[in-house]
Amino acid sequence: MTYRHAAGQELTGDGRNLDGLQHFMRDVIVSELMETSLLYQGYEHNSSYGILFGNALIANASLRQVRIKSDACDSVHDNLVKDGILDGTECYPSWSLGTEDTIYSKSKAQKLVETQPFHQYSPPAATGFPSYVGSFGVYEGGGFVASFTAEGAGMLVQEVSDVHWIDAKTRALFFEVFMYSPNDDLFVFSQTCFEFPAGGFVLPSSRAYAYDILRYKTGSAKDNLENLFFLLSLYYIFKEVAAFRRDSYQRYLHFDWPLLELLLALLVVVSAGLKGYYSYMLSQVTSAKSLTALSLQKAVRAAAEASGYLDAAFG
Repeated sequence: MTYRHAAGQELTGDGRNLDGLQHFMRDVIVSELMETSLLYQGYEHNSSYGILFGNALIANASLRQVRIKSDACDSVHDNLVKDGILDGTECYPSWSLGTEDTIYSKSKAQKLVETQPFHQYSPPAATGFPSYVGSFGVYEGGGFVASFTAEGAGMLVQEVSDVHWIDAKTRALFFEVFMYSPNDDLFVFSQTCFEFPAGGFVLPSSRAYAYDILRYKTGSAKDNLENLFFLLSLYYIFKEVAAFRRDSYQRYLHFDWPLLELLLALLVVVSAGLKGYYSYMLSQVTSAKSLTALSLQKAVRAAAEASGYLDAAFG
């Protein structure tokens, strides 16, 4: 998608330090990607939406950070503190699975007196975000999430900057958007990741998932042929049931045509069930105004997965 290339161009420039990260949030996210003058009015949803270089933003975009638990420092650090060279009592190790902090706190586990929604931890099941394989570890889909509309992007970015939401405990920051491309008829989920290794620099990367959920147009030649196949298969299944009633299970005791015909009938039944499931999930997507953003994403992914299985079965 165009957005991915454009964002990647920004990230390979000055996005490898905190100043570059602030530039990305302020000048790229707010001033370009969430430009409200480019609102796309043809695809409605419960929340606000915008255009990401030709793509309609579905529901809210989000900034999500993954934080690390503090750890005791080694003896060298303690000696440097005693000598007055360093001023600190705790250290923040590199990221690894199992060290994620689920309670937002500053140094010395000091909790905030006044908190905002982005100070509350959201587990992966609540966010619906997939895990991300970065250069310094695997990050699960949970974290501290700051979601925002196209209109509220500038206010949100300024707010998280004012309260120093990103600090020494931050190990990864994600900018995540779920989009629909009217021109390509594709749903796209994009993740831009900024990793914060213990060494003190910022490493950006990105990944995008494209979901092509419309196999072919309703009423097309392929759609009619597929429906004809299921009708003929249904007739064949009725004949197979009649043969079973006549010959009982002895019809399938030998590895011969009747057994292969039974297996074929079972595969047709499974395919028909899969097509029904695909049609249901597709109807959920096309009636998106009744869904939450998370439910819509799940419906799109389920429809895309079912579409892939059907394509593998029918070619």
